[in-house]
Amino acid sequence: MNYSKDIYDKINNYEELYNYFENNFDNIISDKNINKNLIFRVCHIMIQNNLDYAIKILNKLEYDDYTYYSLKINAYSKNYLNLNNAIDILNNIEKTHKHFIKKRLYIPIMEAFIKWFPEKSFDFLVKISKMFRLNYEDVYKFFKMDNKHIDIDILFNIISNNNIILNKELFNKELLNIKCNCKLNKINITITETDTLINNFKNEYFKNNLCEKEIKNIDNFCKNKNYNVFIDGANIMFYYKRTINSDSYKRLNNIYLHIKKMGYNPLIILHKKHKNEIFKNMDIYYTPYGMNDDCFFLWMGLNTQNSYVISNDKLTDHIFKISNEEIFYNTLLKWITNSVITFNTYETKDNIQIQLNFPNEISYIAQKSNNIWHIPIGNNEWIHYTF
Repeated sequence: MNYSKDIYDKINNYEELYNYFENNFDNIISDKNINKNLIFRVCHIMIQNNLDYAIKILNKLEYDDYTYYSLKINAYSKNYLNLNNAIDILNNIEKTHKHFIKKRLYIPIMEAFIKWFPEKSFDFLVKISKMFRLNYEDVYKFFKMDNKHIDIDILFNIISNNNIILNKELFNKELLNIKCNCKLNKINITITETDTLINNFKNEYFKNNLCEKEIKNIDNFCKNKNYNVFIDGANIMFYYKRTINSDSYKRLNNIYLHIKKMGYNPLIILHKKHKNEIFKNMDIYYTPYGMNDDCFFLWMGLNTQNSYVISNDKLTDHIFKISNEEIFYNTLLKWITNSVITFNTYETKDNIQIQLNFPNEISYIAQKSNNIWHIPIGNNEWIHYTF
């Protein structure tokens, strides 16, 4: 009997899937030809629709597999009587399967603590905040809890370290209108964090001999020239209508002259295929075939103190590749917030006007001053929370 085909045929109809599984349970579980990921998919559906039955299936299975443990923790955490089983699995993973440790295993247990044991939940949050990057969904429920279960200073520090933007609806209205003249700060990336990013960059990209060679070339090109702004030329040229035309060159030239008139010493990073006589009066480093231009302005920005990069690129790929996993907040994102100038242009047939958007003078993260917490709530707005 082809159990896999029958399960696939019924996977989108819970009632049919449940009845089929119930009638053929022992045979399905013992069938070595069924792909375990198909069984895991069934378990996920059952957790959402029939928790007790999902636990019955999971208890019959024996896999040494991350997804299997994740499903068991998720299922056990939804049942008050089985929560200790979830905790036992997690404790065992921490001791014997450290390569399985991910935030996804911890969140269901924290949700269970919030629901049934709020006195334990905050300590658990503090624990995972030292292990993972957290987001709004991980913390907002703590603002709905009795204050006796949480340390508000520690909670806001977690929020600050993870650059979390809160929702003003979490706070009582009387706490939102506090007036203050506190001075807020810009939180700069530290030398240690910068060195870590540079080392991570090398570990990620210098595996390619071409990359290491070309990075050394740009280092030599920039030596003793005191460049302090590195311009993502391709990003600017393709910015309007995503094509290269005569306006692309004007746009890049205008941004170059604009930042130069402000007293900076800019260098354009541009692929050699865009080399053009029109650029002869600008400082440009032409990058080779086979490499991403991002690597060059990112490298120079990280290695040049008090410098900026001009780009509208979100640098998402690099955020995940070279951020420091040992630090629970995102170090490259912190550098981007402080060092990347974005731009807008206003373009007509005869004119291209430039607007450069420098990083904020104040870091838009939760900050404490004079015993008042200043909390970002989106759209560059703040609330003031005192206690």
